[in-house]
Amino acid sequence: MIKASNDEIKFIDFFDSLEALKAKNEAETGQTEIIGNLNDFDKWLDKINEDCSD
Repeated sequence: MIKASNDEIKFIDFFDSLEALKAKNEAETGQTEIIGNLNDFDKWLDKINEDCSD
């Protein structure tokens, strides 16, 4: 806590990372691909939850 209050810790902002900037550029220039919809996403999450509870 003391180091943080003295600004001795370097914070990394994900939104300034190379990967995030590339993804932002792709989204802004229409270079994205739709791979499903919200129902597909819900089914995928349900499957993950089932697998984790086994």
